Amino acid sequence: MYKVKVISLKRRQDRREKISHMFQHVPFEFVDAIDGKEYKLTAYDKKMIEGNEYEKHGIHIPSLVCANYMHLNLLDECANQPKEEAVPYFIFEDDVYLNEELKAPDEMFETLASVNNLDAFWLITKVPSVGAYIVWPSGAKIMKNYIIRKAKLKRGLDWSFWNLRNSGKLRVDQLKDSYFGHNPGEDSDITTLENYDISSN
Repeated sequence: MYKVKVISLKRRQDRREKISHMFQHVPFEFVDAIDGKEYKLTAYDKKMIEGNEYEKHGIHIPSLVCANYMHLNLLDECANQPKEEAVPYFIFEDDVYLNEELKAPDEMFETLASVNNLDAFWLITKVPSVGAYIVWPSGAKIMKNYIIRKAKLKRGLDWSFWNLRNSGKLRVDQLKDSYFGHNPGEDSDITTLENYDISSN
């Protein structure tokens, strides 16, 4: 058993149609994202992002904060499931795409969900990305606590989780080849592609 969660803005019906086609044979749920265009940063938010260089790179800060909070909310939800009902979460952003057609994504998801010795599993490999990954309750707790207590939001979650993955504090694995792809900044609701290069800093 597992749950598939897709983070998506209500106004991005184009992306929702694409995801609905992609996962037509998989039970999934759209998680309505907080719209950064309408979000005002709080004192807590400003403390979380203190020391960042987002503005320097043309990133719309409220939108990035909202996007990151959506992942943290899902990690919290996953971590706090009743023990007898706990299942891994497949978490996707709505701008992911398939690199190749999955003949039976439900079978692949079921196989991956049956793993019991991991905290997280990345479906986009070799690069920092939170576009598509699986997290078990144990990993969700570690990942959320790492951000809230240590890393904050000084950088995007993609790079913060990349550092955590390489720290040895999280039992992780990834697909040999990425079934899913993700182009940060392309048709982005956070920033434009030419300004999206915080990853190099």
